[in-house]
Amino acid sequence: MGSILFISLLCLLTAFTRGAWLGSAVALVVLAVLGGKTILTDKKKLLLVLVAFVSIFAVVMAYSASTGHGVMNLVDRLKSTTQLTEGSAASRIEIWKAGLKMIESKPVFGLGPDTYRLGSERYETKAYVAQGSGQTVADNAHNWVVQLAAGVGIPATLILIGLFFTIMAIAIKYSRRLEGDDRLTYAALIGASIGYFIHLLFGVSISGSTGVFFLVISAILAVTPAVRSFELKPTEGMRFSLQASMVVVIVISAVSAYYALAMYVADYDYAAAIQLGNEGQIEAATSNYERSIELYKNGRYYDGYGMFLDRVGVMQQSRDMIAKSVSVYQAAQEYEPLEGDHYVFLASGHAKLATSSKDPMLDTAVAELQQAISVRPNAYSARILLSNVYMFQGKYQQAIETLKFVLDINPQEKTAFQIMAKCYQQLGNKKEAQKYYKKYLVLQPDDPEAKAALQLLGKK
Repeated sequence: MGSILFISLLCLLTAFTRGAWLGSAVALVVLAVLGGKTILTDKKKLLLVLVAFVSIFAVVMAYSASTGHGVMNLVDRLKSTTQLTEGSAASRIEIWKAGLKMIESKPVFGLGPDTYRLGSERYETKAYVAQGSGQTVADNAHNWVVQLAAGVGIPATLILIGLFFTIMAIAIKYSRRLEGDDRLTYAALIGASIGYFIHLLFGVSISGSTGVFFLVISAILAVTPAVRSFELKPTEGMRFSLQASMVVVIVISAVSAYYALAMYVADYDYAAAIQLGNEGQIEAATSNYERSIELYKNGRYYDGYGMFLDRVGVMQQSRDMIAKSVSVYQAAQEYEPLEGDHYVFLASGHAKLATSSKDPMLDTAVAELQQAISVRPNAYSARILLSNVYMFQGKYQQAIETLKFVLDINPQEKTAFQIMAKCYQQLGNKKEAQKYYKKYLVLQPDDPEAKAALQLLGKK
């Protein structure tokens, strides 16, 4: 047991996962309380594990501090657990706030399983968008309870949590009857289960460990007196029902296996498409992108394929290729109408196809960006692109008003400075134009166009 504990602690240290550290600390406390004097039967082994752990801790701490990587720095990670107003802790608090808004909006049945990213786009806080400068979307709650309640509703979440705590209560009561190694082993299983649950309050359930978690709590319950066994004499009707049930299970398993394999192959094709695209093998990359989408319709695949076509179209100056990228984005938008990024990509494609400031394509792009903002009220990139389209259309004041939100989120957004400067220049507001050109040049000092514009404004 000592060696297993040592290996587990070593894995925890090198994983740099703070939720797991807290869960493990709680698990060890539960083990100590329930294990009682049994833990101290071999004091030398316990002391040896402790000394080895402290030694490894010191080595890992010294090495991680020398890497210069914040996430891999053990000391910084430990300090960050108490810093709730900055860094990832502050970000997670904002993510939880969004999750609570999702729960409030659909408290009974939730938004639907695995929809946290879509809900996050709608309910994310302005503070969260500011923390990531509008470049990130929370695809999970970093809190299993919040994520579960947002997805399937409060009643289902309470039933599952109630079941877990009921099993733990029965198990803790039963553990007091055990002695020796049996008690220690049982206490360790209880501690591991509770520790994993604590970890889930700061993360999400990983598919590889979820099955093990439920197997462990099932095993914990199975040996208690709360589970009663009885002999069942099968009848002909029961045999038929059992056989029918087995057929259903086999069919479901086969279908599930097919989709799991299809998703794996699709991921492989998608990764290969990216690699081939980077190598300039356009036809091969196109074939892989289309095969991945055919195997597994996924918004990420659509957007990746569309961006690839867009990039190639711009490079080759091919309107047909850009038009094809637009059709891919349209398919993505139809498949996932609540995903804001699809509208942004679609609008970008339409804007590139516009041939003049009066081209109806620009009005289409504006409508799509407004839809993106409707889906994601705090949309950042959508507003930057929208302001750019407005400027191209000659709607300078609308562009300026749109960018005020962007600069409120990120006061150092250089693209916003550039567009604001150009718009004020067109409106004849020399003072404001100079102000924003200067701000832009602080961040982009080698831009000849901005330098020339600022110099021209100084002569007027």
